[in-house]
Amino acid sequence: SAAYFGTSGEMDAYLVALLLPDMAMQIARTGAFNFIPLFAQERLRSEEGAWRLASQMLSYWLGLLLLSLLGGLVLSPLAAPLVAPGFVGARLASLLELTRVLVLMAACVGGSRLLAVVLHADRRFALAGLSEVAFQGISTAWLVVFHANGIASLAWAQVAGGVAQLLVAAFALRGK
Repeated sequence: SAAYFGTSGEMDAYLVALLLPDMAMQIARTGAFNFIPLFAQERLRSEEGAWRLASQMLSYWLGLLLLSLLGGLVLSPLAAPLVAPGFVGARLASLLELTRVLVLMAACVGGSRLLAVVLHADRRFALAGLSEVAFQGISTAWLVVFHANGIASLAWAQVAGGVAQLLVAAFALRGK
């Protein structure tokens, strides 16, 4: 991305726009890795019970992710001037638009990383890793193809990578 956009004002807007969605993802997954020993312990008692626990955990953490992202989305017009006081007019509008796009990325990536916790708990490390590879591969390919569309292409590359990552992780957990 630096080769295409350098250290431009557009790149500054992208980096600031990434703050709230990234923070929401981090809030949502904080503590999710504590699930792995719980899953392992429950699995000793019952395979079905372990997967029921996984379902409950995913529901809780995905709900927290969505609430965090919605909160970030609602608060972004208020937070943006505080985080980036020099962004006014068109620059502020660009920042807020990029934030909205990156919330989609955060929903997909955050969801896939929560699914990856379950894959780790089930000792399917290669599939969890493959979801990360899917993100990198698709987002890079998207950026190479669409970089001429400006900084928005970088944000949409992240969304495309996030969708790929989520699909791989969800596919890996199908039938569980």
